[in-house]
Amino acid sequence: MKEKKEKKPQREQPPLPDKPYQCSFFLGVRKNRYCAFPTPFSTARFCRQHDPDALKVDQGKHKRVPCPLDPSHTVAERELKRHVRKCNAKKPDVTPPWFAEDINTEIPPEGIVQGPLNGLGRDGFAEFAQLIREAYASVFADKPIPLEQLSHPALESRLEELTDTKHAIQQSSLIGHLKRLDLLSDEKTFVEFGCGRGEYTRYVHKALMCERESSHSTVSEEREGPRFLLLDRAAQRLIFDRQIPLDAPDNHPKPNVTRLRCDIKDLRLQQATTTDTDTTQSPPSIVAISKHPCGAATDLSLRCLLDPSIAPNVHGIIFALCCHNVCSPDSYPLAYLPTPLTPSHFHYLSKVTSWAVSGVRENMSLDDGAEGHWTGLTLGERKELGWMAKRVMDEGRRRYVESRGEWEECRLVEYIGAGVTGESVALMNNSNNTNTNNTNNNNSLQDISILEGVILSLSTQHRDDPRCHDEPVSQIRTNHPIDRLSWCSKRGLRTCV
Repeated sequence: MKEKKEKKPQREQPPLPDKPYQCSFFLGVRKNRYCAFPTPFSTARFCRQHDPDALKVDQGKHKRVPCPLDPSHTVAERELKRHVRKCNAKKPDVTPPWFAEDINTEIPPEGIVQGPLNGLGRDGFAEFAQLIREAYASVFADKPIPLEQLSHPALESRLEELTDTKHAIQQSSLIGHLKRLDLLSDEKTFVEFGCGRGEYTRYVHKALMCERESSHSTVSEEREGPRFLLLDRAAQRLIFDRQIPLDAPDNHPKPNVTRLRCDIKDLRLQQATTTDTDTTQSPPSIVAISKHPCGAATDLSLRCLLDPSIAPNVHGIIFALCCHNVCSPDSYPLAYLPTPLTPSHFHYLSKVTSWAVSGVRENMSLDDGAEGHWTGLTLGERKELGWMAKRVMDEGRRRYVESRGEWEECRLVEYIGAGVTGESVALMNNSNNTNTNNTNNNNSLQDISILEGVILSLSTQHRDDPRCHDEPVSQIRTNHPIDRLSWCSKRGLRTCV
């Protein structure tokens, strides 16, 4: 008879907020905090959204009703007409020219097995795990993903100001790769997919200003500035769109910043990047950037960029990849999965990827967890298998991009150490139209400020031997490849993991 698993100890609910006008609605165990919205008056316990009496008839002028466009939120009845006109759930009155419903999706093939992962059973999962290992070895055994962590001087001052530099270091490395691929140019149109508040685009613009000053090129306010197209399906607050032009000094060209609120699955990029009806206007030179577009957003973006109507104008793509567990078969390029995996394995493959970024509880190590898990694998073995599944899915994306154009370079790169983020791999390429072999660019890596003075690189000759390391193994917490990589990247060391 199987022993019952012990329930995880629940965190204690924090005491009620003592700040005046703060809502006392507890948001749940996962967030473990109270709502931050203000109450309407000092003696009220809840904000308007969480007040249990807000929908009662006897509330008079304070009565709230569900929004007819999106019932997940409520609004004061007396303000309903005004709210409906500006609600974020309101559809546009006129269909924009770039909108084409589901244009970047396709009907997935039949035969994709659905269901919970543990439905495979221990033996069935062992066979599936072996397929993942074989697919990973067929691609990366002889040519592992290199670790190339770069930086750009445009973010040096920001790194000095911040105490938490996690996101700034990633942005700096991605912008460093933009320079390495000769994609930092005022003549380009930068399109950020899943832009959020637009912070990443803001620092790309600062890097462009830094490049003008370092090259001692003639700067003129009359000169046409770079174009930025920001894409996100959510309505963001505290956006940087207005700040980006203000960052440019008076003697620099002002950038053209446009934001579209759209779902990438419905986006025709050619129409979105065309500003005039003048047919003599030269097509834009597009550089697509994104920092962690979650799951299906990456695949929808790639389909959007590689559509025949716009693909010839795409000069470069740099996407930091993440959230493979929420990928969808109607957007992922299933035909390009490395063998022996097939499209029928996609559902289970995407579920396994979540193990790569699983946390470790304080009372556990990577060697624990085998007895209490249905797979019989330790936590370290599951993390390693999840990492392999992620890279196999990324390789399918790389092959898809490579098959849809003539690229000077199309590869997967670890742009940041795993000690900074578990989602450390980026897909990057640039077209043959971009000359990356000129004399000035041969020394581009020398011009980039390399983080901690070095480019962190993985040794290829001993990657399969976990014992090989430049430092004594006893100084490392664990022999697990991912944690060894994290340990080394923090210290600027070279590892063969």
